[in-house]
Amino acid sequence: MDDGTSQYYFTASMDSGKILCSLLKAIQFQESAVFCAMPEGLKVTVEEGKCVQASAYVPSDNFNEYHVRPDADVMFKVSLAVLTECLNIFGSGEESSLKMYYRCEGSPLLLVLQPQTVQNVMTDCEIATQTADSVLELRDEDTTEVA
Repeated sequence: MDDGTSQYYFTASMDSGKILCSLLKAIQFQESAVFCAMPEGLKVTVEEGKCVQASAYVPSDNFNEYHVRPDADVMFKVSLAVLTECLNIFGSGEESSLKMYYRCEGSPLLLVLQPQTVQNVMTDCEIATQTADSVLELRDEDTTEVA
């Protein structure tokens, strides 16, 4: 990313947004998901009625660049349908690089997508976020926690 990323609580980039899109589609049984950016990686959680939960986790080393401000708790809710639509804005067959920016609570999630097969073309998407409700901490005492 660039030197201006210090104003953001969370920034990340990937060569292909398809990886993230595939993970999101796998847990898309509700309209919205809670995103939690931690230094170790990005966790996306979907819940229904505080009794069913699905999570997807992307370790920070799967991103080309990944930064979470250490002085900020980065947790927000976003529409999965809108996000997956934005990630596929150039078509599901087109590989697009992805940059994500999140400034602070209440600010939109900013996406910058650029197709890999076409030069000098990019799109910016701003997706409204909501303050995230706390997510249920479902744990099996016999398993090791990943995130």
